[in-house]
Amino acid sequence: INPLNDAPVFSIPALASTRENQGYTTDASGQLVPGSVTINNFASGVLPGPASATDELSQTVNFVVEALRPEFFSVQPTITISPTNPNIGNLSFTLAPH
Repeated sequence: INPLNDAPVFSIPALASTRENQGYTTDASGQLVPGSVTINNFASGVLPGPASATDELSQTVNFVVEALRPEFFSVQPTITISPTNPNIGNLSFTLAPH
């Protein structure tokens, strides 16, 4: 039996939402300025393969994120693995000014 490259395993919610103006700050003139938003623990149970696939454990997991409406973001969404827990992914983005 030859080893097989198993797909990564993880869970994410069906929808990510944020409050209007979340991450925004006010500049010196009182104007709202978009800042970054991070949703910690957005991806959970991140593993390089099924628990039974011990040959995958040395691999790292990276996410490729594509926004359906990229014009809503001045910095496109990314999911990065938590530096303190390799089984958690944090979602970050910056909303475009509106």
